[in-house]
Amino acid sequence: MRKHLDKMSIDYAQVVADQAIALAANGKGEAAAAKIDLLNTIASNWGKYLNRSFQVFDDPSWPNKVPKSVIDKARTLLESNGAKNADRIINTILKTGNAFDGLSSFISEGKLGSKDLSILKKRKDIAPEILALMGEYTDPRINFVKTSTKMSRLLWNHRFLERVKFEGQRDGFLFTAEDAPTEAYVQIAPDSSDAMNPLNGLYTTPELAQGFEDSMDLGSNVEWVKKWQQLNSIVKYGKTVVAPTTVARNFMSASLFTVANGHFNWAKGGESLKSFRGFWSDESSYFDSAEGASTAYLREIRRLGVIYDSPYAGELTKALEDFSRGTELDNKVKAIDGKKDKVVQWSKGFLDGAAKFYQYGDDFWKIIGFENMVDVLMENKGLTREQAMPLAAERIRDTYPTYSLIGKGVAELRRFPLVGTFVSFPAEIVRTSFNMFKYLKQDMADPDMRGHAMTKVAGMSAVSFGIYALQDAAMRAFDVDEEEQEAMRLMSPTWSENSNILPTGRDDDGNLEYIDLTYLDPYAYFKKPVNALMRDQPTEDAIAQAGRELLTPFLGVDIATGTALELYNNEKVSGGRIWHPADTPTNKLSAATGHVMKGAGPAVIQNVTRTVKAIDGDVSKSGKRYELEDELKAWVGFRVTTFDPKISLHFKAYEFNEDKRNASSLLTSTFRDPNQLEEGELVNAFERASSARKEGYERMIKLVSAARKSGLNNTQLMMVLRSNGVTKKDARALIAGNPATWEMSDSTLKNSVKKSDLLFGESTGKEFQDRWKIIQEMLREEAR
Repeated sequence: MRKHLDKMSIDYAQVVADQAIALAANGKGEAAAAKIDLLNTIASNWGKYLNRSFQVFDDPSWPNKVPKSVIDKARTLLESNGAKNADRIINTILKTGNAFDGLSSFISEGKLGSKDLSILKKRKDIAPEILALMGEYTDPRINFVKTSTKMSRLLWNHRFLERVKFEGQRDGFLFTAEDAPTEAYVQIAPDSSDAMNPLNGLYTTPELAQGFEDSMDLGSNVEWVKKWQQLNSIVKYGKTVVAPTTVARNFMSASLFTVANGHFNWAKGGESLKSFRGFWSDESSYFDSAEGASTAYLREIRRLGVIYDSPYAGELTKALEDFSRGTELDNKVKAIDGKKDKVVQWSKGFLDGAAKFYQYGDDFWKIIGFENMVDVLMENKGLTREQAMPLAAERIRDTYPTYSLIGKGVAELRRFPLVGTFVSFPAEIVRTSFNMFKYLKQDMADPDMRGHAMTKVAGMSAVSFGIYALQDAAMRAFDVDEEEQEAMRLMSPTWSENSNILPTGRDDDGNLEYIDLTYLDPYAYFKKPVNALMRDQPTEDAIAQAGRELLTPFLGVDIATGTALELYNNEKVSGGRIWHPADTPTNKLSAATGHVMKGAGPAVIQNVTRTVKAIDGDVSKSGKRYELEDELKAWVGFRVTTFDPKISLHFKAYEFNEDKRNASSLLTSTFRDPNQLEEGELVNAFERASSARKEGYERMIKLVSAARKSGLNNTQLMMVLRSNGVTKKDARALIAGNPATWEMSDSTLKNSVKKSDLLFGESTGKEFQDRWKIIQEMLREEAR
């Protein structure tokens, strides 16, 4: 342990010596002398240096854990030294500028690469009573871990900044004051900044300077927000990185980016396969040329920004950082024996590896696109490969989703814990689509590139209209007309009612089987609003749905939040209760747990569970038998759905009953108000309730009609509706296509009068009777 720390002291002493020589050579003798003093200090501490550390900087709850005897001793010390308000000073020490005050209040790395120089400060002479108050660590093993962490971070950041300076001046994005172009007018750090040395005094563009700050975003300081971010991170990983179905879909859908950009030569996949091994190299070793990725090719295209920068993988990597921030180091310190640390490291290593494998699904196709574009530029513009590579890389970054190019607003929305499960991807689809048209226009104007422009037109047409052609062919093959398709959309969950549906056949009962192509089409973001506008529905509904499809990817409820809301309301988003209110607490808990695992748990659990059920020949609660063939298809990305109109109508009937109850409550809540009401208030409540009731009936009449078009006769319709609590009167009205006459029984009045007489007196009961007469008159008027 001692040798390890001394080795880093020697390494940093060399850094300080080099800085002193550079300062002296530039005529800055006073600054050089200060560096020499620091060098002497490092030398004098060689063999004994150890950084002092305190629990007050690690544990937000430390102020509540300090023993009373320690506080008393600190107070006595302060008062004996003349302190007028010792308790205020103690509170300041415990709650200001430390973990209690939040991570950002004492983090030293405000910019990317910024060095924490606090370990170079001279140790203060602090009284033992105050050291105890701050929770000084006395275990040398803990202090070793903390000292080693700080020293290694200091050295790593310095080497990183040196590498940035070398590449920045070589590649033309960092400049001195004398050679900086007009657009590079922002100074990375002042000349006097030791924390950013050797970048201090250099100039760059505002965007790059902002990037140095944005990349150190620490997230929210609010504890519940941080916890929810961590929960969301776990859920995101479970639904994507460790989900076989999603991994397969991600790989297949990414191929369409090559098609859209006219990069049709998939034989270039050989270069992608060669690079596979390099994805498992330690990313930090990239900055050490001797231990870089497995091939020089991979390192070069990574330097050009072609790979390791996809939106899903990038957002997941950031999510993993959100999850581990503030926990990993704590676990290391608390379990210095290494047992718990090994579990933490194995877990993080597994998640990192899974994320890289997921990322490879995007980068495989990016490399194909890059190699295609290099060939295009070499053939059409007469460039050498060295000249074509940076230009091709720029096009790939502009036309293939790239995480580092998302806007700041989207990056902030990614962190918001209540909405937007993966906001980066749709944002990148919008950006890259705009850029594809920009390059198309540019290439059409260039005689050398016009041939490639026409290839790109073919590719863009294929991804825009090819799915519609495929869908139409499948509908003809399996005899699906527009009426059945619309019926299926009406009775589908909200998230898929405007999807492109690919029929794949029919089951033994004649029910249509299909695949939702949204999960395989990265450009579905644009198609779903179009589908909403093309459907046979009222114009206002079509416009509302199109707007919803455009906004939902950014403002839709996050997976974890949606699951929590369903639990709170005891209602599934697809309809129906999670548990029955009259059930036992044990059964309620079991139902809630199962719902959470299905809604927010790792998707691979569902794959395994459904496959086992298929092997056992089980039947779902809805009556569908699990088929092994279907479950095996799901493992490789193709989840086949069966449209059974009886089951769909069953769940929609539950929603209809809810709509009716909610509509009636708009009136009854006003009717039962014990306060004085104007007649106009009661009339307004009636009109709102009547309107809501009619809308509920109209929606359900459409669904019943759709179910009839799907093959159900009136008898079957009546049985399904009645089985889920729809009254006989309502069921007949829905089948006939007319809303049932609205009636309110006298029991509503009687119950309200009894309660009012008991709680508010007879005068209120009389008021209720008068209101009832007004309501009955409005009901008669509406029935006419």
